[in-house]
Amino acid sequence: MTKINPIIVIPSRLSATRLPNKPLKPINGIPMIIHVVRRALEADVAPVLVAAGDVEILELLHDYNVEGILTNPALPSGTDRINEALNKYDAEEKYNMVINLQGDLPTVEKDCIVDCLDILSNSEHDMSTVGVKLSADSADIQNPNVVKAIVDFSDGAIGKAITFKRNVNETEATDCYHHIGIYGYRRDVLKKFTSLPPSQNEITNKLEQLRALDNGMSIGFKAVNTVPIGVDTAEDLTKAADYLKLLGK
Repeated sequence: MTKINPIIVIPSRLSATRLPNKPLKPINGIPMIIHVVRRALEADVAPVLVAAGDVEILELLHDYNVEGILTNPALPSGTDRINEALNKYDAEEKYNMVINLQGDLPTVEKDCIVDCLDILSNSEHDMSTVGVKLSADSADIQNPNVVKAIVDFSDGAIGKAITFKRNVNETEATDCYHHIGIYGYRRDVLKKFTSLPPSQNEITNKLEQLRALDNGMSIGFKAVNTVPIGVDTAEDLTKAADYLKLLGK
């Protein structure tokens, strides 16, 4: 059996439309990207690397003694950024499992990271991800900005993602999950994924993970308890600050 050697990679770039320069935005006096790094380190399962799309991010990381790799700012997605960073940082492919932790999740709980790795370690799935069960009357059901996962749990605690949708029908609404955009990849799967062109399904729905399903890759899924606060606006930034302040972070 191949020894598991994981790494957590956080893609980060400045050019966000709704909140420009958001990785550098302070949350309780600490830049957001550093909060995300600290959440990753709290999981205590792997070293952490930031795939930085801008020199300003890299300079900030150095101030906090965090490892970062500068990537092409024109790359189309965070997954491409992770793949390029790893090819530069680990050309010998010492790390064989990769956790993709989004750089705008400063309140993410360590269970999300641990469970993504656990799926890859204890199943044959190509990729892994997590989500929170939605109640049928949740407002999130009708919100197309909340991505819903349809999952088959017939084999136990590690489910298999059937599909991901922005809009679900009445039947699906009774048994779907608020998808949290954290992924685990086997290293060879990450390389394959980034070599494939976007599928039509992915383009239509603006959901990158559909490329994996459309190309026959299997995504393992575990249920977690809490949806982290994703920071896309100034209001989100305030919510994250208030939440982390309660935790003393």
